[in-house]
Amino acid sequence: MVAAPQLQDAVVTRMERHGSHFFTIGLRAGSIARQAEPGQFVMIAVHPQLAADSGFLAISSSWDPLLRRPFSIYRVNSAEEEIFLLGQATGRGSRILAAAVPGQVYSVLGPLGRPFRVEPGWKHLLLVGGGAGVAPLVFAGERFAARGIAVTVLFGFRNAGSVIGWEATSAWATSRYLVTEDGSAGKKGLVTDVLRRLLASASTTTTSTSSSGCDCGHGPAPTPARFDAILACGPAVMLKATAELARAAGVPCQVSAERTMGCGFGVCLSCVLPRPDGSYALVCQDGPVFASEEVDLSG
Repeated sequence: MVAAPQLQDAVVTRMERHGSHFFTIGLRAGSIARQAEPGQFVMIAVHPQLAADSGFLAISSSWDPLLRRPFSIYRVNSAEEEIFLLGQATGRGSRILAAAVPGQVYSVLGPLGRPFRVEPGWKHLLLVGGGAGVAPLVFAGERFAARGIAVTVLFGFRNAGSVIGWEATSAWATSRYLVTEDGSAGKKGLVTDVLRRLLASASTTTTSTSSSGCDCGHGPAPTPARFDAILACGPAVMLKATAELARAAGVPCQVSAERTMGCGFGVCLSCVLPRPDGSYALVCQDGPVFASEEVDLSG
């Protein structure tokens, strides 16, 4: 059962910047850290010292932008009650948050949404991520590998300067595949190019991969075992192609959808995603994780 979200005053424990756009922020978030499941997200007020004990409209030196911003939970340190968020400083809110410093306090609501779901008996997962979409997959990989599930990682980025989250996977991934569009890191191409090859190879073997291999441009790739499921997050066009390849291979696929949202709990109705039957799902409540057949990824 998914825990009820909590409103927390979260203290910044660390801030790391990666390249020109990405950043990782660590927050001591109490019950949010204890209850978070892979695939869930938080809504964070981007200005510091928005006190939770004053509710949503706490005193701040600025109200602009007013609305909280959604961030997937990237990693969790349960022992220290810390959550880590991976951000890309491209919008106004994320650029403001990227200026956070340790010791500041931010108002955080979470954990929110429906997480990734692993069925009993699943032994091997394939994580497919693109760009900042790798964030919930790193959390998923850490958590599920700790449960004894083999995890293969396939991450794709535009170039070497935009690679993020890759090093974190080395501690727990069974096999790793890195691709960039220009070939400046890992293999040149798209994640779907490698995914097509992996699914074709996996369909001909049931042998489990026991050693950690790497198809990141620095050594031979291992032969994959059959995948029990694919967990994916990234650009919409990547999710659509991933879902189609998974369907053709007969592999269950869960996608973590990304949408602009203002509240995080189903009130503002800004995060709708069409379903195949013509109805709509709310990414914040019905997702963000969906079985790929539950939603129409063509839009």
